[in-house]
Amino acid sequence: MWIHQSSPGTISAAFEEMQGSSDRAAGIVASAIVEDHLTTALKSRFHHDEPMIRELFKGTGPLAPFSTKIKLAFLLGLLSARACKDLQTIRRIRNDFAHKLDKTFETQNIKDMAMNLTVHDWYNVTFSMPNIDNNEKEQELILIDEETKATLDKPRQRYLATCRCFLAFFTVEPPIVPPTPRF
Repeated sequence: MWIHQSSPGTISAAFEEMQGSSDRAAGIVASAIVEDHLTTALKSRFHHDEPMIRELFKGTGPLAPFSTKIKLAFLLGLLSARACKDLQTIRRIRNDFAHKLDKTFETQNIKDMAMNLTVHDWYNVTFSMPNIDNNEKEQELILIDEETKATLDKPRQRYLATCRCFLAFFTVEPPIVPPTPRF
């Protein structure tokens, strides 16, 4: 939960660090950060009853699994069906990396899943966020810049870009719902 309370700069630094890490580490860590932010977004929708919330989200609690959190976020209206599908794909990629040591983003099933992620394709991800250092000015947070767009044909970059999109969705207070694509 510590990362959700961090500044956008801390999250960017974490993703910069992932650029130099193994595929397995990047796949697992990026997903863990997204899950943490999703958990915080869900908790923000509940009545404040810390013991009950802790019980629901603890290791064996009914809301502990990532897949359950994704389904609950969809049912609460925090996610569109398409965003829900992408989050489930992120979860499946994370599980493959966690349970099979020889996987990379070039392993065919992981590559196929990553290349089917779509959130960044249909949502222009630019946010104005309060500047933590100076309350008077806002800072613009652009997650999918032109340089990143040019790398979306690589499964690892597509996966990390999608994770960054979800972090932006869940970090905004109150959490925003990714819009339904227009087509």
